[in-house]
Amino acid sequence: ADLRLSKLVVADSHIGITGSFHRQMGDMIHTFRFYESLLLGTTNASNCNASLKCRAIGPNEAKATTCQSVAGPRWRRIGLMLPIVTNRGKTCEDGPYLRSCHLAITPDRNCALPWEQRYGTRGSRVSHFHVTNVTFGGFLQSDCGLQSVAIAYNPTSRDWNPVTYFQSLKWLDGPIFMSNVRAENITMFTESNMTDCMNSTNTSNCSNASNDSRHANGSNGSNGSRYRPRGTYFNVTRFVESQHGAASVVNNRLLFQPWEGHSVPYRRGDAGFCGATRPLVVGLQINETWVVCAGLQQNWLQDVDGSLLGLSKPSIILPPGSLLPATCDRAASGFMEVSHAAAASTMTAIDALNPSNATGCNRSASANRSSCDLSGPIICPNFQPRQLNWQSLDPDCCGFYRRDLGNLRVIRLYDGAYEDTRPMYDDVNCPRGLEFARSTFQARMQIGLDYQLNFTKSERMPRLSRLHYFSDDVNDEARIRIPLLGKRRPEIWIYGVNMETLNRINVPQVGDSHGSWYLDPITTMLHLMIRGTPGGNRGYGSVLVRLLEVITAEMTIFSSVEDFSMLIFEADVAGSMGIT
Repeated sequence: ADLRLSKLVVADSHIGITGSFHRQMGDMIHTFRFYESLLLGTTNASNCNASLKCRAIGPNEAKATTCQSVAGPRWRRIGLMLPIVTNRGKTCEDGPYLRSCHLAITPDRNCALPWEQRYGTRGSRVSHFHVTNVTFGGFLQSDCGLQSVAIAYNPTSRDWNPVTYFQSLKWLDGPIFMSNVRAENITMFTESNMTDCMNSTNTSNCSNASNDSRHANGSNGSNGSRYRPRGTYFNVTRFVESQHGAASVVNNRLLFQPWEGHSVPYRRGDAGFCGATRPLVVGLQINETWVVCAGLQQNWLQDVDGSLLGLSKPSIILPPGSLLPATCDRAASGFMEVSHAAAASTMTAIDALNPSNATGCNRSASANRSSCDLSGPIICPNFQPRQLNWQSLDPDCCGFYRRDLGNLRVIRLYDGAYEDTRPMYDDVNCPRGLEFARSTFQARMQIGLDYQLNFTKSERMPRLSRLHYFSDDVNDEARIRIPLLGKRRPEIWIYGVNMETLNRINVPQVGDSHGSWYLDPITTMLHLMIRGTPGGNRGYGSVLVRLLEVITAEMTIFSSVEDFSMLIFEADVAGSMGIT
């Protein structure tokens, strides 16, 4: 359940690092860690005449003749495409055809290609990704007329993506890139002492090679020889300077915005890409073609120490168009500061420190969405989001007869702003059979605030629902209210225990216990306190909400007290109404 990648060096690759994890729905113990590695985009190992466009096998192809990757031929280099988590394995050994599997690493089905394409529906309920102490360099703003970016999310991961934590990243920009991307300075994959020389009979003169910077671009040393290190040698200076100039070698750092990926006929109409001109918070349909998927809309990146975007403080990075917290909403009284990063797909470098970017963002009252730079991600300090997962457990939650609840609407009560998040998608283009999704929804919530949750197409809430609030910190709390719209008596279960003792006589107050609740008899509004619990990031402390039907009847019965039996009366009433 814990995959770790470290001590890796990847250079000049179309997609350097990515992955597809096979996990079952409900899994909550999965972790991916990528650390102490080096990812380089374009070096002197490739130029504009070679290694320009990728070759990747697409759906139902026998061999790679064109670039059919998810990124497609518009992108030359992507250093890290964040892995995805689904309920199906991509290889033959991880599928139902294992007994007839001649080669374990062949694809489970050819229509599942390319390798980084989503295959199946959502897997884990929660997972944790960590990228720590990784060095990036050579992801150029305009790379031989194509685009390159250091980090991107996978646009086919439409239902859900884990939160990724970035820490202690290093960026080789400008002159730093020129002086550091040399074999003798990258100790992870080469030796630092320069003992191998070319065109020299006196090897003793090689001893000063590691201190002589002239060998970096192949120039001659004082003895007329050219120094060469042992091992792999990436000499980027000649190529990059000739194409761009040293000062322009600035990394295009992050692609965290709607993008279509590479559209081929197999995927057109699949609604599998989270691509759009801009994301909408009210109404997810865009031009009746592409939708903004919850996999992007409700996701965020955690810049733990500011090293992802070059800031001096920790920040939360939100996709463009996100519902902004007060600290990042210039129109709110609690506004502190916010900036936005330039869109990666415009081939401009991200410069989070540019004063022109730190203009603040307004929430449009008419559309309830952020109105600052709709193409680039939003950098929001002093924001503490947590993930809420709502899952219907009714018999009609899943399968062919799944009830259409619509989108989950999350209303922030202090200002009435709201976001709609859609449920999971069915898998219709490359299924093993009829593969239907579940009525599972996710929402990004800020700790300490009050929210209302309801569905857009159904006034009747599921009879049985499970809510996960993923946090280990018992100080992280949020109060939610749920309109029941009818006489229904709730039961709140946690750890398999009916929390009737936490039924309050009024709305739970700040600091109240996890699972405390109150049903307003006039408005039939259920008020519920949820907070972090030990093990909450692994799913412990989930809240089970069971709604029982309540029947109110008035009747006159002519019977003596001695002949009246309440048990018989209840059974007769229930039988007459078809209630078992």
